[in-house]
Amino acid sequence: FFGAFGISTFATAGTGPVRGLFGMGGIAYAVSGTNLYSITSTGVVTQLGTGITGSGAVSMDGNGTQVCVVNGTLGFIYNINTTVFSQITDGSFNAANTVAFIDNYFMFDWAGTRKFFNSNLVDGTTYNALAFATKESKPDNVLAVRNRQNALLVFGQREIELWTNVGTTPFAFSRFDGGTVNRGLAAALAIAEEDNGLFFLGDDLIFYRMDGVRLTRISTHALERAWAAYAVNSDALCFSISDRGHKIIYLIFPNASKTFGYDISTGLWHERVVFSGLMETR
Repeated sequence: FFGAFGISTFATAGTGPVRGLFGMGGIAYAVSGTNLYSITSTGVVTQLGTGITGSGAVSMDGNGTQVCVVNGTLGFIYNINTTVFSQITDGSFNAANTVAFIDNYFMFDWAGTRKFFNSNLVDGTTYNALAFATKESKPDNVLAVRNRQNALLVFGQREIELWTNVGTTPFAFSRFDGGTVNRGLAAALAIAEEDNGLFFLGDDLIFYRMDGVRLTRISTHALERAWAAYAVNSDALCFSISDRGHKIIYLIFPNASKTFGYDISTGLWHERVVFSGLMETR
């Protein structure tokens, strides 16, 4: 057993749970409980808004002046210039699990459908009802969108599509010819980026590293058997940390109360558990 780092307090934002973190312009933005906070590099915490319903993890991104938060049902925008926090009320906004900023648009999955849609240019508060597209290669629902080196990755339940901005209207993006990856996503938030790679839990409950369109299996058979035995694995989520030369991708199954970490530098997996109130790694 090895003690895990990260046990000293830097700042306290609300009473939790911390549902999302995002950095922009040297400021960290955190959703804690139902509130949005900013955290400076010196640990100064400021509440920016409230009313972010739910208790599960959220998706966050920003365009330089706006921070966007989606919780699977509603969307919220914080404008750093006006300091106004508000729910997105445009009638053409749809329920979304993920948000990704790309080419001056906020892009979203359209929850429960094969569609995905975007905001108006450089404005996460306004939308065009015709600014959407439908996943084309397979008739599976879209679970998540991601900006990967200025290509839009559209993650479906069974396949991933790559789209690029071609400047058309009212929807600016078009699918790459042959730009598909024959693997789906297990859960909308089970994606993380680190070390110039993208990591995700596949629909086959295998954990992959994606470089370009090439997938590399990095989980083990023992882990995959454990994950498959959980009563619920569609709630999985990922995040990455970097500390003392170790870049780690964490995969969490909230319903099963299980957390696994993959150390990119060593290629080794570990499990995080709580023992006597302290976080341990084994």
